Amino acid sequence: MLDTRNAHINWMLGDLNTYATVLVAIAIDQYGADCFEWEPETLRHSLERDFGKQMPSENVDKLNALMLALSTNLFYVSVEAFINICNALDGAGANFQVYDPADVDEMEWALTEVMMNDDQKNPAGEGQLFSQEIRQYMGAQAREEGFLRLPQPLSKFGAAPGVEDLHADEDASMFAASWAGKQEQIKDAERKVAVRQRELLTQLDKLPLLHRDVESWQSFVGKVQRGSGRSK
Repeated sequence: MLDTRNAHINWMLGDLNTYATVLVAIAIDQYGADCFEWEPETLRHSLERDFGKQMPSENVDKLNALMLALSTNLFYVSVEAFINICNALDGAGANFQVYDPADVDEMEWALTEVMMNDDQKNPAGEGQLFSQEIRQYMGAQAREEGFLRLPQPLSKFGAAPGVEDLHADEDASMFAASWAGKQEQIKDAERKVAVRQRELLTQLDKLPLLHRDVESWQSFVGKVQRGSGRSK
């Protein structure tokens, strides 16, 4: 019979609501940081063997996407990789054969989750962390969805959406109503991220890790809490 730890991890590996950070934490706890150098199929088979659970493809894609983002610079320089990582971390899967644009919600969550785990900094500033092509993609997609500006955390990294002329033909009252709606759209997008951060932290709190370093764990929790607005 599975012990309590294995039973909990067995459930998390199969739950579509499990976040990529949790899946990566399980892998590192079980195999050490060397698992970043393994082939994706080797890691998946090892997890499924050791915990007796076949992982759904969505969770396999989440795991692989975050590990790719943390072990290479592709998330920051390749728009194709950026889009697929965003899709995968949101639970929509990754498909390099079919173009599936990452929307604002997907980009917001991917940036949030990757930045929780990756402390890399760019001496030129946050705005230069991503390639120009990716920053332009962020802005263009936000414009496509009708955003007046990029919500957090996209606004730290992406190009402005360039939506200044979207309401040029509206009268004052229509513009005011439209502006209020667009502001609420931005707030709603940012609230979704905060909710997901709290859910992620709850999942990690309950994760029965064998090798939880207290100092590193507290530092990570504090980072998540500051980002989500949750008090310590």
